[in-house]
Amino acid sequence: METKGTVQPVVCILGTNAKTAAEIRQLVHSLAFAYRTEVFTDLPTLSSGLEPGDCMAVILDLDSLLLDNRTIRSLTAAYPAVSFLCASRDHFHPDLQEAIGHHLFACLTKPIDADELDYFLKCIHAHFTKEV
Repeated sequence: METKGTVQPVVCILGTNAKTAAEIRQLVHSLAFAYRTEVFTDLPTLSSGLEPGDCMAVILDLDSLLLDNRTIRSLTAAYPAVSFLCASRDHFHPDLQEAIGHHLFACLTKPIDADELDYFLKCIHAHFTKEV
C-alpha cells in the first residue's frame, strides 16, 4: 500500500545517539510494511525534513535530546499531520507531563517492542493515508 503516488510514507527518527538511531531504524525496517526512514540529529534539520509532507511519524529519542513541553507543543502545532512518538529507557518523565498527555501519540519504552511499534505505525498509517 503506497500513498502520495509512489512515495512510501516516512518515519523520521530524531536523536543524537547514532547507535540508538540505527537500532530504531533497523527495527522500523524489520516491520512487515516497508516504511522509509530518515534520521535527524537536531530540530532545524528535522523541520526541513518534515516540509515535503511525506513524513507520517517522528520518533523522538528522549534519552539523547533535551526537549521540553514547549518544544514538543511547537512541533506538533507546526506539523499537525505528523504523529509524534517518544522513546526512552525511563518510564516516567514528570517534566514532560503536558507533552506526553496532550501532544504525543505514544510513548515507547526502550528496548522498543517490535509488535508495539508495528501496531502504532499501522494506526498512524491508516490515518495518514486517509488525509492524503
